[in-house]
Amino acid sequence: MQGILHSNPSGGWEKSWEEEITPWDLGQPTPVIVHLLKTDALPKGRALVPGCGSGHDVVAIACPERFVVGLDIADKAIKKAKEWSSTLPNADHCTFLKEDFFNWRPKECLILFLTTRSFVPLNLK
Repeated sequence: MQGILHSNPSGGWEKSWEEEITPWDLGQPTPVIVHLLKTDALPKGRALVPGCGSGHDVVAIACPERFVVGLDIADKAIKKAKEWSSTLPNADHCTFLKEDFFNWRPKECLILFLTTRSFVPLNLK
């Protein structure tokens, strides 16, 4: 996986999703999100999950009081998130966008949820 990302930093994420080499994708919400939901510690409002991958954190956080935007640079991840979440009850309370978090300029203020460092380029960590 590191070889894919180092050989093509911008397209490496897409290739990882195409080849299904996504060890960061737990197939469920991250444990910290689950804990925050169980303890009712998440603020209400509009939220952002950068590097959302297949969208498990986005859907878990989404509710009528919290609209969530999931961003990912990989088109394959966004397509997977949209397909997976489309029939879920929270689908009306979230959206997925193919965008680069570092270049995207939202039109509104959003609460930022960072549950991973995997999307941050090594020179910015």
